[in-house]
Amino acid sequence: MTFGLAELADGIDFVVLAMGMFGFAEILRNLESPETRDVVKAKIGSLLPTKVDIRQSVYPMLRGIGLGAALGILPGNGRSSGPLHPMRWRRSSRRRRSGSGGGPSRA
Repeated sequence: MTFGLAELADGIDFVVLAMGMFGFAEILRNLESPETRDVVKAKIGSLLPTKVDIRQSVYPMLRGIGLGAALGILPGNGRSSGPLHPMRWRRSSRRRRSGSGGGPSRA
C-alpha cells in the first residue's frame, strides 16, 4: 500500500489531505470561471520611504531589534514562544497597576 515509499508508512496527515483537496477544488473553480481584473492606471510614486516614514518607524524598528535579540538569546525557546512573551508582559503590567494581582495570598 505504500508504493515502495517509506514516507507513506505512517499514512497521510489529515491537514495535508484537506489542504490538497481544497487547493485542487480552488484550481478547478478558477479554471471554470476566470476572474477579470482592472489594471491600475494611476501613476505609482516612489517605492522608497520618505523622511517622515523613516522618522516614524525608527522607534518600532529599535524596539523590534531589542526584543528579537533578547528573545533570541534565551535558551530553549522555539519559534512558538515568540507570540507568548508580549502576552506575559502585558499581564504582568496589568498586575502591577492593580496592586497585588487580586488573588488570595499564598503565604
